[in-house]
Amino acid sequence: MGGSWHIAAEMALADLRLERIVQEGSGPFERTHRLDRPSLVYLPATGGAPALGCFGEARSHRAFTPFGTAVVVPAHTLLRVRSPGFAARDMLILRFEEAAFQALTGLDASASQTELSACADVRAAPVLAPLERLAVEMARPATARETIVAGLGLVALGELARHFEAS
Repeated sequence: MGGSWHIAAEMALADLRLERIVQEGSGPFERTHRLDRPSLVYLPATGGAPALGCFGEARSHRAFTPFGTAVVVPAHTLLRVRSPGFAARDMLILRFEEAAFQALTGLDASASQTELSACADVRAAPVLAPLERLAVEMARPATARETIVAGLGLVALGELARHFEAS
């Protein structure tokens, strides 16, 4: 059972689309995703075991590694997910404009397995800080929300570029 979900809030800006997704509790499940835009998924801890992921075809069960607090998914890249299940949770998905994302991070559908492995577990504090603030902004309407969200999206992308440069 994969658990139901709905988009609780969304915002489309010039080079960034954000979605706050609320997922109901779930039992174990497996899913496959292929996103049309490079994305950064923020998965705040729920207290349970983390989901496992694998980019591309899984040649064995060892291909699946635990997801971190944030997961980067290059556009047009196959992502397989195995989840042990979880309690109800919110997650945030930032979908970037493809050319800018690729220019800054160097990541695209031709990324190596080493590069993709680094995408499954992003825990760098400078990347997570703007994601935490974005989660707050997306959960409630407030004055200048669009401006703040646009700025935080750019900060997250810039910090992500620095994170992959240092890796």
